[in-house]
Amino acid sequence: LPEGSAVITARLADNEGDHFPLDDSAWTIHESGLEMRALIVTEGNRFLDTVFSVLPGISVSRINPEGFDSEALSEPFDLYVFDGISVTESTPDADMLIIDPHPSTLTEATESGPIYSVTGVFTNTQVVRVVDSPILQFVDWGNVNVRQATWVDAPWAQPIVTAEGGPLLLAGERDGRRIVIIPFRLQDSDLLQIAFPVLMANITGWLSPGRVVTSPMTQSTGVNTGYAPGEPVTLLVNPGATDVRVRKPDGTTWTTEVGRGPLSYVETNQSGVYEVFVQTSNGTQLVDYFVVGLADSAESNIAPVESLAIGHTFVDTVGEENIGQREIWSWLAILAISVLLIEWWIYYRGAQLPSLSYWKDRLGRREAK
Repeated sequence: LPEGSAVITARLADNEGDHFPLDDSAWTIHESGLEMRALIVTEGNRFLDTVFSVLPGISVSRINPEGFDSEALSEPFDLYVFDGISVTESTPDADMLIIDPHPSTLTEATESGPIYSVTGVFTNTQVVRVVDSPILQFVDWGNVNVRQATWVDAPWAQPIVTAEGGPLLLAGERDGRRIVIIPFRLQDSDLLQIAFPVLMANITGWLSPGRVVTSPMTQSTGVNTGYAPGEPVTLLVNPGATDVRVRKPDGTTWTTEVGRGPLSYVETNQSGVYEVFVQTSNGTQLVDYFVVGLADSAESNIAPVESLAIGHTFVDTVGEENIGQREIWSWLAILAISVLLIEWWIYYRGAQLPSLSYWKDRLGRREAK
């Protein structure tokens, strides 16, 4: 595929005699065509530099903690990665990955309280609980050893991996932003093996930096297979946006203001590619696509079948010959009308059948001649 391809379209060229042309076109969204911007704030971490350099669809910038100020926050980054630093600036309006959080890192007080607090350090890092999460897909945490970790208190986050002393991996959503916290130095563990690039790919996939539309297939294969007609689509818009606009395949648009939490888009009755725009202080930007199509082979199979599945029950079709009936009502109608006409004529003419004496008189006259 050409570099930067975002929308891939396939059509059937020869569809003559097709009785169901709606499924002759298919679309998919390729992740490499949707480049997102990430900013890594670190004093230096070659492991992060290496893994982010190979993650597809992410344009990475790096900055030292001394250079992270309000000007850096004004840049339209989709993901911020903070690695073992203290940040005194305001919290960015974007998704975040926080590694080895320090007590003063991103503890800005908001209407709902600080993002997190650091209460100490623990060394009893024997894992006692692992939650089934897409962040840990293909990651065996049983082989990961951590020397020590920071005890982080974040009521909004769910502990994904919990040790005897506290959580070793947390994730959750706060004020419309997705945040993942790794509360230990990467160098203080043996995570920097095969599991590390897989874990980072899962984390960035779950954070979906800059992505407004997410689907299960996107995270595992890099290909979005789309939605079925009528299926609602969840839009995850960054808090920095003021409104969101969806352009439908026929060119019409749907617009709504951005509030707290995800939005639900339900006008998916057209097949094709939908474009998602957001309005921010930097103007209107095309941020995502999603597709709606008839990808279900069962719906496309309209040929007669011998057995039909209704729920968990299979019903056999029974071929019966049609019993034809000859319609004779028209002949009966003609006969009835004829009888009525004869009765009317007899009544009108006053006709009577000749008596027996009449026939004898006629017969005698013939013999006389």
